[in-house]
Amino acid sequence: MVMGQNKAVADPDKPATGGVFVFVPTVDSAEALHQLMARAAFYFEYLMPEQIVIGVTDETLKDQAFKLPTELTDQAAMAVTRLADVLDVRRVSRRGLAEIALEADHVMRWDANTAVSGPWKAALRRIPARAWGVDRFNDRMEGSIYIQAAHEASDGVAEAIAESRSRFHALVAKLGRRDRAYLLATGPSISAYHEHDFSDGLVIACNTVILDDDLMAATSPDIVVFADPIFHFGCSQYAAEFRFALQRAADRYAFDIVIPIKYYEHFLSLMPSLASRTIGVPVGADAINLDLSEDFQVFTTDNVATLLMIPLGCTIADNLFFLGFDGRSPDETYFWEHGTNTQLSDSFMENIKDAHPSFFSVDYEDYYARHTTTMERMFWQGEVTAHTFGSLETSYIPALTRRSAPQAVAKLIEEINTEAAFTLLSINPDLENRFGHYFHFDERLRQAAETLGGRVVTIANRAWTGSEEGIVPWFTDHSWNLLREEPGTSRARFRVEMEAALRTVADADSPHPVGAFLYTGSHVHLAEILAANLQLDSDPLPIAMNLFNSHKEVQDLANGASSTVPITATMLGVTGALAASLNVSVFGDSEKFIELMNTQCGLQLPLWPMFSTTDLPPLDSDRKPNKPLRVYAPGNLQFEKGYDLVVDFSETLAKSDLARKIQLVARAVFHDGTGPAMKRLADRLRLHATVLEGELSDDEYIRQMVEADIILIPYRKRPFQTRTSAVISDAVSLGKPVVATRDTWAGDIVERFALGVTFEDGNGAAMAAALQEVVARHSHFRDRALAAAPVWRSESSPERLLTAIHDATVNLDSNAPSPEGRDRLRADLTYARRLAGMLEASRKTDVVWRRSPGSDKRLREKAKRLEAQLQATRGSAAYRWAERIVGVLQRIPFLYRILRKLARSTT
Repeated sequence: MVMGQNKAVADPDKPATGGVFVFVPTVDSAEALHQLMARAAFYFEYLMPEQIVIGVTDETLKDQAFKLPTELTDQAAMAVTRLADVLDVRRVSRRGLAEIALEADHVMRWDANTAVSGPWKAALRRIPARAWGVDRFNDRMEGSIYIQAAHEASDGVAEAIAESRSRFHALVAKLGRRDRAYLLATGPSISAYHEHDFSDGLVIACNTVILDDDLMAATSPDIVVFADPIFHFGCSQYAAEFRFALQRAADRYAFDIVIPIKYYEHFLSLMPSLASRTIGVPVGADAINLDLSEDFQVFTTDNVATLLMIPLGCTIADNLFFLGFDGRSPDETYFWEHGTNTQLSDSFMENIKDAHPSFFSVDYEDYYARHTTTMERMFWQGEVTAHTFGSLETSYIPALTRRSAPQAVAKLIEEINTEAAFTLLSINPDLENRFGHYFHFDERLRQAAETLGGRVVTIANRAWTGSEEGIVPWFTDHSWNLLREEPGTSRARFRVEMEAALRTVADADSPHPVGAFLYTGSHVHLAEILAANLQLDSDPLPIAMNLFNSHKEVQDLANGASSTVPITATMLGVTGALAASLNVSVFGDSEKFIELMNTQCGLQLPLWPMFSTTDLPPLDSDRKPNKPLRVYAPGNLQFEKGYDLVVDFSETLAKSDLARKIQLVARAVFHDGTGPAMKRLADRLRLHATVLEGELSDDEYIRQMVEADIILIPYRKRPFQTRTSAVISDAVSLGKPVVATRDTWAGDIVERFALGVTFEDGNGAAMAAALQEVVARHSHFRDRALAAAPVWRSESSPERLLTAIHDATVNLDSNAPSPEGRDRLRADLTYARRLAGMLEASRKTDVVWRRSPGSDKRLREKAKRLEAQLQATRGSAAYRWAERIVGVLQRIPFLYRILRKLARSTT
């Protein structure tokens, strides 16, 4: 048979465009031959190929009647019949087939083992055409590769994309912008569809959801998507059954179909009646794309949810809700479990495994990890643009587990409406278990509120799994990660979650007063909470916020020690000035911090009374001191807590007379981030001191504090100059003498009550001398500490803090900004955000500016953009406030140049 003499007859008026396909190596069995004929005809027919060459080793093979392999669809047999004149089965030697392959447009390597050995290996190197691996036993993506080879051979792709883009824009115009989109998948929880109302949003269904007729009738999907090469577009009986079900559903329901573009022409050749309602989306965007109206292509992923459903949902709607996305149970052996009515029978599953045996040789753990990570990345990106995501039912997928909002909303409303004199909502994104002070802080305030007939309800981190009443899982990110902008965190997500909480409180329409408070706040949280409060249609919820997480930034602000100083000054100053207008009262939790906020940001803050989160026993003034005296250093393995000073002291102690007078007790708690240097310090400490290993239970912590005679707090000045500490509070409450670093919050308390001795920051010798003095005069300092204890307990109590929060929220004369006032506040807040963003960008640019000449074109362009963005908000009150910190802004020359230029332009 001469190369190129045969033409396809499926459409005699259409010229052959698909070129010449050659399968290598030669075939030596009828079963293998008929497999190749069926698959080639099924996948390549729409191309109208010029020729499909399959070489055989025995003349009798080419004369045998074609027999369709039992696992394949009849559509393949019909394609073989239509391409009879194109399918060129010939007896040929290996060398002869290799020579034919040299002239081919496309080479299909159907036997990976033979094709990479001996003369075939050398021959393949000489073949200019790409060799596609379609060995169904060794090439896992064999079904997809047939389709990809045909797609790349087609000359109709550009036309298909243009056609699809036009249909897509028409579809978006028809559907309009939606508030909600419901994404339906095939997991077991899809059976709960009858418990939800889908009439208020866009509905996107995927895959075999179409099998459940009752579900389709109840949800009436607007769009149906599917994207699997073997399950939906393949040559098996399973795939044919899916397409049959799709046609039946399409006859009953008016949905549009969206698929990846590489399947588009093949799919339309199989199902021409669905052509007018099918859209093929190009795949291959450089980054995640959630707006297909702007850029008609999607980012490559290997799951239909992330490939099509989420991008489609975000393009058309603001809030996406997921049902049937159960994820993979830890004991599932397949990808994941399917719903009873949304899966083809087991016999079809066996069929597709027979048709594509290598496809199921997959590391399910790796696939699932990749899928869940991609979904989380998409959610992060979507939340930045104010999209929200939530699961309507329980899901094993971590990204959805953390966003099961509907259940949380219902629980929060229930908690808010529980009968009480008042309710205080604790905004506690760091609470995820009972360990640590986050749980006990709220617990002690809850007890104090109950004595007044009130309640404290906590919205906690989504990782919370406890069963205690009054705690609702809500937030995704911890407060400290949000402040540092750790990878994976999102300030926009916190704002959206905060707004959802505030709206829920408003919607609850509680019969009693409701306020809120945030203990671990910062300038970042303040800005986001103000933005969330601005979005409410009702009066802003009164909120009391302690700037617990802004201590370091404010200290750096005073010391000029950080390049983030101007950013902090701007955000704290501007947002702090706006807070009262939106019913937000800002607090500081130490006198030193309040003083710095006044001098650095021009804000006068009230004091947030500190109290011990530990349920301490009554003061025991009759307890006798230990012999030798027990010196307890409760700080963890951290340089900032002076752990190295404790270790050095233990070694000095071992050689001194003081060793007979005291017993040194310290801790060694290792975490994932504990470095080798700190571990070596712990090893040294064990030689000379009693070391408490691991985390302490609440009871053990209290026992150690009670049994101690002297508490050693060598925390370094820079991180603890203004920052509070529960350890010093507990020590004073228990009447213990203390040795602490001078000019820290702990040191100030020691000096105020004269209950111990302070020493110079980081000075080990001075610390040893201070300890020696307290040991020598222990009776005197113990008396001073016992006298201070009741005073401190009265000043620093949950009841006192509860009163401060209550007065700032429940008893607040609420402000309700006018529409014009809201607009002004938005402008000011926008300015604060924009200026902070420009400061950050300028800080990075200054590094470049110092290395590059000022005439650098990129920097000139960047300067123009910065100038335009700042100019846009220069009339706001916030801009006028920023002029007050122009000296601070001088620390970033690049931005300061722009601000000076703006100032000159108005004079």
